[in-house]
Amino acid sequence: MEIIKEEDETKGRLVAKENDVEMGEMTFSLANNGQLWIVNHTGVKAEFKNRGIAKEMFFKLVELLRQEGKKVMPLCPFVKSMFKKHTELWDVLRHQSL
Repeated sequence: MEIIKEEDETKGRLVAKENDVEMGEMTFSLANNGQLWIVNHTGVKAEFKNRGIAKEMFFKLVELLRQEGKKVMPLCPFVKSMFKKHTELWDVLRHQSL
């Protein structure tokens, strides 16, 4: 599986693919000249559920934010819950509370 970032000037998404088949996505809007990612949705297609794909996208999100020196505002319930479980990753949060 690979996770690819697609982005334009106002929005983006992380796409999980395997053999060119899209398995899931995490969508975000961009604010503050692209310095803030507002994650609003995470979804995995039914036939690919229970394979940890959403979790992989979450960790890729954190990795990219750190690499690019950006922050995140999680509106997506899944992403919020993952940050609550992984407080060691709060350095990428815009505000250090959920």
